[in-house]
Amino acid sequence: METDLIIGHHSIREAIQNTRREVVKLICTRDAIGKMGFDTRPLQDKMEIVSSHAVQEMAKKEYAQRGFTFTRVPGQAYLIATQLEPLQAKNVLDQCVKDEKIRIFCLDQVSDVNNAAAILRTAAFYNCPYVIISQKGSFSLSPSFFRIASGAAEVVRLVPVPSLSRFIGQLDDRGVDCVGFSEHAEGDCPEGSSKICLIMGSEEKGLSHAVMHRLKTLVSFKSQGRIKSLNVSVASAIAMDRFFS
Repeated sequence: METDLIIGHHSIREAIQNTRREVVKLICTRDAIGKMGFDTRPLQDKMEIVSSHAVQEMAKKEYAQRGFTFTRVPGQAYLIATQLEPLQAKNVLDQCVKDEKIRIFCLDQVSDVNNAAAILRTAAFYNCPYVIISQKGSFSLSPSFFRIASGAAEVVRLVPVPSLSRFIGQLDDRGVDCVGFSEHAEGDCPEGSSKICLIMGSEEKGLSHAVMHRLKTLVSFKSQGRIKSLNVSVASAIAMDRFFS
């Protein structure tokens, strides 16, 4: 049974309330119980109340077993829960045919956990149900990812695909307007699109060549000051505000 190690009170609460997960163990201090903001009584047989020092020491061992670099666990609590079953690309493609309106966000080789988690949280804010990621070269679902996502990992479905460029072509065949973002682009986004997919590349390399060649529409944000580039999570938030609002 594969499990996730989840930290951060918001993330822990959302994971426990997610019916697609099964709680394995909740480790926390007595003070943390009240601060998490939900009834922990149904978890009595899966909850272990320990000292704040013990929380950190037990978490340190969990991090090591999973190959993560340990950083102090916030809020004196951590959760071990079964992993979410990934949504298949076919399910998203079928939904594109059924729904009159759809929002999709794609991350092309974004590997930084902090950026990816912030983007997922923004996607949840803008009610974007799917974030598509490459099976290779993407971020890991580390404890830090869950903490920064602040519960969004339970709301937004992560959909890994073997080839993002091929998936974009499949979206295009189903009438979805696919819009990529590049600082060198000159194009405009189709206005009033009811089915739209936004694609953002990594900070280091931007969109991959395979994805660039597949896209019919490339746009950029025009700088109004001396700084000409944006952090990928900030750029993603601006893109979602513009095209998902």
